[in-house]
Amino acid sequence: MHEWHVMWIGHSVHHSGEDYNMATGLRQGVVQPMMGWIFYIPLALLGLHPAPFRAHAQLNTLYMYWIHTDLVNRLPLGLEYIFNTPMAHRMHHRPPGNCNYAGMLIIWDRMFGTYVPEVVRQDVYGLHPQPNTFDPVKLNAAHLVEMSQLGDEMAKKANYKKTDGDGDVVGDGGSSGGGDGNGVGKGEAKGDDTISFSWWRLVFKKRANHRMVCDLRLLFKPIPPMRADVRGEKKRVKWDGAKTANWSPWLVALYVTFVGLLVAVGGVGLLLKSHSMHLADAFASVVVWCLASSAILRFADQEQNTASKAAIQSALLLPVFFGILVARPAELALATAVASGATSGVYNTSV
Repeated sequence: MHEWHVMWIGHSVHHSGEDYNMATGLRQGVVQPMMGWIFYIPLALLGLHPAPFRAHAQLNTLYMYWIHTDLVNRLPLGLEYIFNTPMAHRMHHRPPGNCNYAGMLIIWDRMFGTYVPEVVRQDVYGLHPQPNTFDPVKLNAAHLVEMSQLGDEMAKKANYKKTDGDGDVVGDGGSSGGGDGNGVGKGEAKGDDTISFSWWRLVFKKRANHRMVCDLRLLFKPIPPMRADVRGEKKRVKWDGAKTANWSPWLVALYVTFVGLLVAVGGVGLLLKSHSMHLADAFASVVVWCLASSAILRFADQEQNTASKAAIQSALLLPVFFGILVARPAELALATAVASGATSGVYNTSV
């Protein structure tokens, strides 16, 4: 999930939280389930029965939930040498975080050379660079945007013509507009949020590399003692909204709490009712709920140009969502059509 760009699209959402707590354990990307099954193909080919696999997957998920905490120090009795612990997993979430990949047993990281112990406690978590937004849609697309930007740079470098020793341009490319030496013209932005088709250039490229190691002696390598605790130092400013919109903080808090509660209650209701809903109603409910969630969290960003629009969108989308959830228009239309057809059939028979 960490080493390949295409895998990181989904898993980066889990790492986007800047506060390391158990809510981070629930922070999952939409795309990740579409990628995770690849790692279980060997188990299927070996003939493992689905029942024990499901049981193991559930136990592994439950175990990994509790280690998302900054309140637990190192575990005693040598448990840090065997199990994945809050200490080990904190390093996994500290940027760049390409270490301590274990689910339950840390012995695999120690054996394969990807183990990094925590020797300095820091309150530094999240991504690098960190997408400054609470919007789940933007967070799920953040690495795709970054891949697009990197792909654009790769394309420009590939098309850039080198100069000869006299400074003359070889060929006719790159002779106008000026550039920064990397094929990027003057005045061209590098940091926008648009997604271009250049992201495909990085689909099969790695973003993290590890030296191939398999050494049983590493299992007995001592873990260094803790040297310092600098959590009180503000090494990184956490995103708390742009605060450029002309909204009172109290009004923002009240609106986000009230509308956010409605969104949460609606989401729970959708989960409970979705199995009995018509597919079209369920799909429409999910789409509208996602749009409402995105709108209320964009409002929480308090960007000057989007806050008011996001507030209006969330206020309009919620009645639509609850209307679909309660009225079930697709199911109602189907029932009406069936009843109309039955009535017409009875009429024709009587005639």
